Amino acid sequence: MKYIQIFIVISLLITNISNSETTETNKPLIFNEAKILLKETAKQYKNTLIEGLQHNDLKKALKYCNKEVEKLISKDNEKDYTIKRVSLRPRNKNNYPTLYEKEILEKFNKLSLEDNKYLALEHTEIIKDENNNNKFVYAKAIRIKEVCLNCHGSNINNDLKKEIQKLYPDDRAINYKLNDIRGAFVMYRNIKD
Repeated sequence: MKYIQIFIVISLLITNISNSETTETNKPLIFNEAKILLKETAKQYKNTLIEGLQHNDLKKALKYCNKEVEKLISKDNEKDYTIKRVSLRPRNKNNYPTLYEKEILEKFNKLSLEDNKYLALEHTEIIKDENNNNKFVYAKAIRIKEVCLNCHGSNINNDLKKEIQKLYPDDRAINYKLNDIRGAFVMYRNIKD
C-alpha cells in the first residue's frame, strides 16, 4: 500500500513537471502567434478609425468609432484568444481593467515616464485562472498619437465634446498628451497541457 502511494505521488510530480515544461516550451510560439494576431487587429483598428475620419468630420468619426471599433475589439478570436482594450482612464465603461490588468497598465505608465516615450511596451506571462488552469497573457500599450488628440487631448472642439458626453457620460479619457499611455490591448488564451 505504501509503495502504491509513493508511486502515485511520483507519477503526479512527473506529470506536473512535464506539463509545466510543455507550457514553458510553447510560450515563445504562443507569444509570436499573439503578436501577429494583435498586429492584425491593431491594423484593422487603425483602418476603422481612418475610415471614420475620411470625411474630416470628427463627430461622424466618433460615432463610427463608438460602434465599429468596439465590435472589432470585443469579439473573441478564432484562434482561441480573447482580446480586450483597457484603460486606467476609460471612455467606455466596458474598458475598465481588472486588478491584474491595472497592475500591467501602472507598470506601463511608470516605464513610459522613465524616458521611454517611444518604446513599445509589452507584457507577457502565464498565469493561473480562477479554475487553476494555465492562461497565456499578452498586453501591449496603446500610445496617444497626434490624431488621437482630437478626441482625447485637452483642446477638444466644443461640439465634439458634447457628442462625446452623449455617447460616454462618464468619460475619463481626456487631457492626454502626445505619446502618453492611453491604455492597452490585452489578450488571453487558455493553454491546454
